[in-house]
Amino acid sequence: MGAAASKAGTAGVVTREAGFLSYYEILEMRAQPETTTVYDPTSRTYFSVNGNQWVGYDTPETMNDKVCGLSPVVVAVAVAVAVRWL
Repeated sequence: MGAAASKAGTAGVVTREAGFLSYYEILEMRAQPETTTVYDPTSRTYFSVNGNQWVGYDTPETMNDKVCGLSPVVVAVAVAVAVRWL
């Protein structure tokens, strides 16, 4: 997206961590009438903007799009790494 940021976004009520929002905090932000939501085809991701706050995130559809675009070898390696960390 190439947008410069001077600092992390405002902490969420649930996460209490600057720069991080939970799924429910993102839904709450998106429900506000002054929020604009845009799909970025380059990153295949959504982002929402409200005032000087913005958040990028995946939906089930964008995750599916990204995973379906992976080669079977990449998926096998990712699963092997994930299993190793269990």
